[in-house]
Amino acid sequence: MFYCLAEGVKIGETFMQALIGLAVVFAVLAVLIVVLQLFQRLFRLKFLNKNAAASQKSVSAPGTAAADSGASDELTAVISAAIAAYLADENADGDVGEPPFTLKNIR
Repeated sequence: MFYCLAEGVKIGETFMQALIGLAVVFAVLAVLIVVLQLFQRLFRLKFLNKNAAASQKSVSAPGTAAADSGASDELTAVISAAIAAYLADENADGDVGEPPFTLKNIR
């Protein structure tokens, strides 16, 4: 029979160790894939439940959302104007126009 470079180790034993090592690697990869798929399903369910709860809440008008949080109208106007001015600085033409946001909460 053929011998490996190490004394007393046959080629068949070397191939067997290589096959066992490959089998262990692929088994661990399969376990990781299953675990990641379980996490994906868990987070997808959690995200869907969160979206369903959010869609069931009543949607208020954009201007009244921040007023319900207890902030004064002046504070809401100042914060909205500051954000709009910041976004206008980012635009090349400087046009404020309709803001792409709704101020929902002031902490």
